[in-house]
Amino acid sequence: MEPIRVRELMSAEILSVRPRMSLREFVDFLRENRIHGALVADGQSPVGFASYTDVLTYLSDHAEAPEHAGYLLDGDGRGLELS
Repeated sequence: MEPIRVRELMSAEILSVRPRMSLREFVDFLRENRIHGALVADGQSPVGFASYTDVLTYLSDHAEAPEHAGYLLDGDGRGLELS
């Protein structure tokens, strides 16, 4: 049996976000596009990659900071769903 290749799992379309996009906008973008990460580009220049894992790590590292508590909630007070 032949091994499964990454090309069989990948998305051919590469979506990108702006470096100045808010964390909330980024999470919404990922959810709307049903993806787990995106290229970060400044104009035509790629500057990095960001993912749900990056969001969770950031929020976990800053969970005690009161100014970041709002990122854990949607506008209606429900918890942020990262599915």
